[in-house]
Amino acid sequence: MMTEALLMGLPFFFGYILDLIIGDPKFLYHPVRLIGLLIDRGETIIRRWCNTKRSEYVGGMVLTILVVGVSFVVPFAVLYLAAKLHPYARLFVETIFCYQILSTKSLKYES
Repeated sequence: MMTEALLMGLPFFFGYILDLIIGDPKFLYHPVRLIGLLIDRGETIIRRWCNTKRSEYVGGMVLTILVVGVSFVVPFAVLYLAAKLHPYARLFVETIFCYQILSTKSLKYES
């Protein structure tokens, strides 16, 4: 039980250490930017197709479900496939995900 909890915390720990050492590299496209791009493109399509307040509302709901769904399914699928490949592959991929999500060094620099 304790070992499982420790193993679950390793990607977070390694990701945090990577973030403190490296920070957010400029060459790596941040996942939040990709989500923002999905929202921007989706909103453009909704505004082009929807011409009433009700249709805009429904379009916004569809876009919200789409963005949340993609933001869940893509990392889940990548982690699932990595785990099928090898447990250390999942650990590596999850560490990279944690590293990208934390952004401690970048937030300190920006603030």
